[in-house]
Amino acid sequence: MGIILAGAIATTGLGVTAAHADAYCDAVAKANQMGQQMRQELQTNDPAKIGATLDKAQTETKNVADVAPENVKADWQTQAQAIGELKTAVADTVKAKGDPAKMQQIQQKVKDAQAKIKETSAKIAADAKARCK
Repeated sequence: MGIILAGAIATTGLGVTAAHADAYCDAVAKANQMGQQMRQELQTNDPAKIGATLDKAQTETKNVADVAPENVKADWQTQAQAIGELKTAVADTVKAKGDPAKMQQIQQKVKDAQAKIKETSAKIAADAKARCK
């Protein structure tokens, strides 16, 4: 599951540096850097470590949403919500204890959250590339 989650929250390679004076661009750069670091952290199969990493990701995403321009604010909020759904899925995986039916439901929740992240990432990346040169 760690590998699946790693692909879901990794930032979309925005190529933004933290040298920008704009608070949004700075927040995007920080989130991008954190996303790159988290890819490795999410390779584990330890639910506690994955949960902690997702906590950091959700907090960082909410921080960006707080300073995001209106045209992408909802996209960042959607990503934060989807990361919360991934955190729930990780916790549910532990509770499911290998129950195939429950695991199938959890996998669907993960796919749904990943789809939200993928959908919003394209708009976020395009905006950041244009805004944060």
